[in-house]
Amino acid sequence: MGGATPYLRCTMPPTWRAIVVECDLAKLWQIDSSVLGDNSVSRKLTAEIVATYKAADPALEVTDLDLATQPLGHLSPAHIGAWFGHPPTDEATLAGIARGNAT
Repeated sequence: MGGATPYLRCTMPPTWRAIVVECDLAKLWQIDSSVLGDNSVSRKLTAEIVATYKAADPALEVTDLDLATQPLGHLSPAHIGAWFGHPPTDEATLAGIARGNAT
């Protein structure tokens, strides 16, 4: 697989398995969101894709995010503004930011 590149270079072969051979990745995010757990077809697919990439490059760093068990908080315009140096004024947003939460 070689060294990491700052961008993903892939050809578009007929199957995703062929993409693994053509891409040079340093990191891969596995994001699942189905609440069906072991019955989820999409979870099985992402697990198979990650396993295929890891088999091709054991040094690949995989980060997984399960939105069913670790839901993302709501980001309001006040939260985004706070990131850009515009302090929020409402108490709920200030308390959420202090807790490290988006909600």
